[in-house]
Amino acid sequence: MASAPWVLLSYRLPREPSTPRIALWRRLRALGVAQLGDGLVALPADSRTKEQLEWLAEE
Repeated sequence: MASAPWVLLSYRLPREPSTPRIALWRRLRALGVAQLGDGLVALPADSRTKEQLEWLAEE
């Protein structure tokens, strides 16, 4: 059984102001991330994930 590759994303944002941190969390949740810990998520390594992460990085 072959396992699918995953992307791990580690991020850290200041607590205040909370708006950017909450916006990022909501976008990641909409992508269907697996929350592994505070500021650490896993996403499937596919073209959609790559595109979405590039879009988030530009913001």
